Amino acid sequence: MERYRMQAELGTVQVANACLHYELYTTSCFSCKHANAKRVLLIMGMGATATCWQPQIEFLLAQASRVNQPLAVCAFDNRGVGGSSSPTNKHHYSSQIMAHDALALMDHLAWPSAHVVAFSMGTQIATKLAAAAPGRIDSLTLIAAVGGKWHVLPRSVSALWTTLRCLRAKTPEQRHAAMLRLHFTSKTLKTKVTSSNALQNP
Repeated sequence: MERYRMQAELGTVQVANACLHYELYTTSCFSCKHANAKRVLLIMGMGATATCWQPQIEFLLAQASRVNQPLAVCAFDNRGVGGSSSPTNKHHYSSQIMAHDALALMDHLAWPSAHVVAFSMGTQIATKLAAAAPGRIDSLTLIAAVGGKWHVLPRSVSALWTTLRCLRAKTPEQRHAAMLRLHFTSKTLKTKVTSSNALQNP
């Protein structure tokens, strides 16, 4: 029987010069007062919304429910994306500012700490968050991490070609497929997640 809610608690939080949209999911046994409660904050990359984390959110909730682990998972739209507001000043989009957005969200949720998982540009935000508030980070997982600025430039012909395919994509599906090939190897994309190779204890 399902012991978690895939229907999110939707909310907004006011941060510096912006308003963030977030989605909060919990297992049925989750309580902020539970001593063993776990919290996971998901930080997405450039141009992607919180909904892109849906497969990971469902997996984490299912695994936590299976072992009766109180768990809360929160994903949010970075400023300028999805349901979050878009500041007109371009200087209000630095990774440092967005790290403080994530911290403000944790404060809003009354989370003393969290396991932080980030993807692509989100890894820049996550590392700034960890540097600003190391005591609030239970663990830090960086997926397809990038350094920013000139470090993101393709360093091989294949990476350059894949980047061009992303830029020339005419549909969201084409762009999505190209982005996956840019961030992950063919072996990784072909790997099937099963109970034998998946995370057993969130």
